[in-house]
Amino acid sequence: MSVITDANHKEYHRAVGMLIGETKEWAYDVETDGLDVRNGNIIGFGISNGLKGFTFCHKYWKDGKLQEALSKEECHTILTLLSHKKLIMWNGSFDCRFTYHYFGINLVPSLYIEGMLAKHTIDDQERREQLDLYDSIKANGGTKTEYYKADLDIMGNYCIKDCHLTFRLAFHYVTKMDKQLENFFFKDEVMPLYKEVTIPMEMIGVPIDTKGLEQQQSDIASDIKKLEEQIQSSISPLLKDVFEPWYLQKEHYPHRTGPFAQAPCKYANLSLPHTGSGAYSLTRKALESLEDSIYKVFLQHNSATYYLPLEIIREVQLSMVKGYMFNLQSNRHLKKLFFETLKETPISTTPTGQPQVNDEFIELMAEKYDWAKLLIDYNKLTKIKGTYIDRFLNEAQDGIFYPSFFQHRTISGRYGSDLQQLPRPLEEGQASPMVIKYNNQLRKNFIAGENYVFI
Repeated sequence: MSVITDANHKEYHRAVGMLIGETKEWAYDVETDGLDVRNGNIIGFGISNGLKGFTFCHKYWKDGKLQEALSKEECHTILTLLSHKKLIMWNGSFDCRFTYHYFGINLVPSLYIEGMLAKHTIDDQERREQLDLYDSIKANGGTKTEYYKADLDIMGNYCIKDCHLTFRLAFHYVTKMDKQLENFFFKDEVMPLYKEVTIPMEMIGVPIDTKGLEQQQSDIASDIKKLEEQIQSSISPLLKDVFEPWYLQKEHYPHRTGPFAQAPCKYANLSLPHTGSGAYSLTRKALESLEDSIYKVFLQHNSATYYLPLEIIREVQLSMVKGYMFNLQSNRHLKKLFFETLKETPISTTPTGQPQVNDEFIELMAEKYDWAKLLIDYNKLTKIKGTYIDRFLNEAQDGIFYPSFFQHRTISGRYGSDLQQLPRPLEEGQASPMVIKYNNQLRKNFIAGENYVFI
C-alpha cells in the first residue's frame, strides 16, 4: 500500500506507468469530507488492481485544518488515465457523481462492475476494518463520518483495503454467474441500467417549484396553527382533573434545584443576585440575605416538612408552562385524554397490551367528538407539511431535489428510492376540503424542466 502525497514521488510515477500498462480492471474509491456530492470536497482516492494499491492524497488533516498534498491537476492526470480502464466500484453512483462534480471527470462510461449490484445479484457480503479508523478519527476530534480527520496512514490503509475488498468482492460475485446471468448483468439490464438510467437520474435530479412550495409551506403552517387553536380550545376543559395534574408533576416536579427552584424566585420576585448565566443565585449566603418567607424556607430546606402550599406549587408550575401543555401528536397525551378522562374503550392494543390511539380509533372518535374530526385534518396536514413540503424545500439545492435510486433493495426488481411516494389525488368527499386542497397541490410542485416531460 502506498499513500502518495507528492507528484514527484516514485510511487506516483509507478502508478502512472501501471495505468498506462495493460492491466484493464481497476477498483476505485473516494474519500470525502461529507455526503454532498455537488458541493463537498474529495480528500483523496484509491485504486487497486487486486494486487497493488495506491492512495492519492489530495488533502489531509493537520494542525486543526485540511492541508493540500497533490493538486487538483495532479489528481486529474491519474483520473484521466483511469477513465480509460474498466472500473470496479462499490456504490459507484456516489463515487462517480462526486468525482464528476469535484474534478470534472465523468467515470460513468468507464464503470465496469458495481460490486454492490453484483452482490445483490448473487448473495450478500461482509465488511470489516473500521475500528482503527474510528479510533483515529475520534483521537483527532472528529465524528465517525469525518473520515478525513483520521491519521494519513490509517486513512490510506482503509482506502486501499476498500479498493482491494471492492475488487475481490466484485469478482467473487461475478465469477459465480453463469453465461446467461453474466449477460443479464453486463449487457441486458443491470449495469446498462445503472450507468444509463440510475446514475444519470441521480445526477440530474428533479426540479421543484420552490416559490410554490414556500407559499404552500406558509399557508399550511397557518392552517395547522388555526386547527390546533380550535382543538386546544375544545379540549381545554377536559384537561383539568386528570391530564393537567399528571403533566405538571411529570414535567415540572417541585425540586429544590434545577428549573423548578428558579421558578418560585421569579414568581415571587425574590431579591436574589443573579449568576453570570442570568439565573438566580441559590447559594446559602444569597438565600440567608432574603427576608423571611415560605419561599426562603422552601429553598433552604431539603425536607418534606418545609414545603410550599399545593395551590402555590400549582401556580408556580403553571408559570413554567410554555405554549400548550397538551401535545396533539403525543400518543401518551391522547391516551390520557381518551382512556383516562373520557373513559373510551380502545379498539386495539399494542403487542405489550397497551391501548392504542391510531388512525382507525380517531376516525371512530370523530363520530362522537367534533374536535376529533379536526384532529384528523391536523394530523394529515402535519404529515403533508413535514413529508412533502418541508423535506423537499430543506433538501433541495438550487431548486433541484436529488433523490437516490436503488436497484438492489427490492426482491421484486422494482426501483427503490428515498423519494417519498406522493399520495394519490383525492376527490370530493374523500377528505375535508382543506386536506384535498393541499394533497392535490403536491404534484404541481415538481417541474419536468425545459425539453422534458413527466411520464
